[in-house]
Amino acid sequence: LVWSVNAGSADDPPGLPGVAALLAGALAREPLRGGESLSESLRDRGVLLDVEVDRDSIRFSIQAPADRLRWAVRRLRRSLFPAPAEIETARSLALDELARRSGDPERLFAAAAWTAVYGPAHPYGRPVHGMTDSLHEIDAADLRRFHEEHFRPGRMTVAVAGDVEVAILRRELERQKPPLAATVPSSRREPPRAPDRVGAPPIVLIDRPGSSRATIGVAARLSHAIEPLDPAALVANHMLGGPGYSRLLGALRNELGHAYDARSWIEFRGAGGLLLARSAVGVENAAPALRRLLAEVEALQRESPEEEVARARISLGTGLLAGWFETNRTTARAWARLTLLGLD
Repeated sequence: LVWSVNAGSADDPPGLPGVAALLAGALAREPLRGGESLSESLRDRGVLLDVEVDRDSIRFSIQAPADRLRWAVRRLRRSLFPAPAEIETARSLALDELARRSGDPERLFAAAAWTAVYGPAHPYGRPVHGMTDSLHEIDAADLRRFHEEHFRPGRMTVAVAGDVEVAILRRELERQKPPLAATVPSSRREPPRAPDRVGAPPIVLIDRPGSSRATIGVAARLSHAIEPLDPAALVANHMLGGPGYSRLLGALRNELGHAYDARSWIEFRGAGGLLLARSAVGVENAAPALRRLLAEVEALQRESPEEEVARARISLGTGLLAGWFETNRTTARAWARLTLLGLD
């Protein structure tokens, strides 16, 4: 089951990034009756909990045996309301997580890419997990205001996959006031579109003295005319840096021998999104590898061989897209995401 709140870091107050992420962590760790937190209570009974935050949503995912699902949903529902009063444990863990992320090159690249492409003042340019200063500044009142504004039926989606009694699950959701199973129009606000950039694209350099490897990458904002999960965009990305053989691996590793790995992916939003391509290379090869990576991204604008396009389509249909619905967990996650993108 995936319980998704259609509000994320893009809805953080201006100048105070990290409110959505800190609220999600605090809700999972707020002591319930008996002293256990939600995460402890579920874990002790064999139910797995994942909490994820991105720019558009907060997601609470649980994996439970069929005979414990109703109980797990009840625990989750009670934990999400009202807003948490105690946030210090969540704050400490959020600061630890921020420190871990600072040592992950791929996460550093993705975070820097969003800020560089959209700009630090745009809702999509804010750091999803906040910054050290902002995490120290956020207080319980900030979390309460975010909770009151966004944790409402019209901003929530519950996606379930498995052996589920829908009527029983609906009755459990309707116990919340107002009922979460009620049909309420969504009041989701679309973040403002980023202004078109003029001049040379920004270059971001993160200096890590003593590193033997470098992570290089390119980020490009998708046109607002591109719909979420646009087939042509998916095929182009798959050819560029999808699973298995791709142009990036062929050029950077097989041809030049520069790359340890290379991949690309698209993060769709309600309008447009971001294409990201990255590779890990030895520092001595960073410059030539980056030039070739840029060339491969630019080559996507030219017409591709029909055979390559056909192979990518088959690979997408039988691999990546089929994998979205391979298990109960991936199916629930896929439906929650599709609903957020307006594709349900």
